[in-house]
Amino acid sequence: VWTFPGGPASRVALGLESYGGRRGTAGFSGELGDFRAFAHADVYRTDSHRDGAWTDRDNLAAGFTTVRGERRYSLRVNHYRADFVAAGYLRYDQLAAGLVGRSAPEPNALAPFGSGRRTALAFNAQPAEGDAGWHATLYAEDFERERGASGGGLVHNVGTDDRVIAGGRLGHHFVYGDTASLHVGTEFRWDDGDGIRRRWQNRMPTATYLTNLDMDLRTAGLYAQGQYR
Repeated sequence: VWTFPGGPASRVALGLESYGGRRGTAGFSGELGDFRAFAHADVYRTDSHRDGAWTDRDNLAAGFTTVRGERRYSLRVNHYRADFVAAGYLRYDQLAAGLVGRSAPEPNALAPFGSGRRTALAFNAQPAEGDAGWHATLYAEDFERERGASGGGLVHNVGTDDRVIAGGRLGHHFVYGDTASLHVGTEFRWDDGDGIRRRWQNRMPTATYLTNLDMDLRTAGLYAQGQYR
């Protein structure tokens, strides 16, 4: 996980597109003493050429970086939200021939739908100058997702995730002049929550589960990576 020092230049932008597309973007970047910070917001809405299909998407991010002694520290937070209904699975030959109207129901399969919510936090510590020395990363994420695809007839196969993911990495980077480098360290990851695949009918859950996972996954490892030139 890497957080760039500072951030993008301050700006505001608005955009309009065909079929109801509209977008607003705002960004701020500045310095206060030893702190450099940025904030970014992006909001997007669009309607499809096909009636009943649409997308709503928001992305918010902020972060800061500072140098203390021989170390550079940075913190970043991000929130992402999306909701959509797609147009369904269209036959290209009929679409190209102009036989599929904007308001015509999908004859082959139900329209897919979905949503997502992700909020993440990442902290980094690294040398203030160069790459040699200790590097550390800690991160955590609240992850929610729902995605439905046609399962035939009036049935959707819907995947639902409600999970908390966290982890980190600690490593030391050795640099041998301009010739070689070696990075050794350890990392861990924790994934806790539900991962469900379920049949829905008429946009409502049924008692049929394709997968129902109550996860508590913990992994840890050691690594080494070298480079020679």
